[in-house]
Amino acid sequence: MVACTEELRTISVGVQHKDGSPYALDSVKTFIETEVGLKDINIFNDFDSQGFKNCREDGIYPVTGDGLTRHYPDFVMPTKWDEVKLVGVVIFVGYKDDKELFRKNIKVYTDACHVFCDEKDLAVIDLE
Repeated sequence: MVACTEELRTISVGVQHKDGSPYALDSVKTFIETEVGLKDINIFNDFDSQGFKNCREDGIYPVTGDGLTRHYPDFVMPTKWDEVKLVGVVIFVGYKDDKELFRKNIKVYTDACHVFCDEKDLAVIDLE
């Protein structure tokens, strides 16, 4: 048995203009690489929702988080407190005016409680 904290962690990526102001994307998609191709693991299904509107205002978009590993194909959660596993490479894609603006690959890991990734994978995306 592993005792975890009661917090729910989310991995988010900032998207901003070169001047540092938030960049309002029209939509985002999130995929994970599998043996048979990309699997859609989007957090947002409704880009008119208040949650997505808040992301647009802040320029911070959630990519994945605790509890979402159940959607990843063939993934088995670690059972020991000191075990770390690679969940996979998550691909975060941002769109504006029906055009793909960027693709960001993020290696996602998990221990028995929470997901995390390397800080370099979470660097803010600067757009014109």
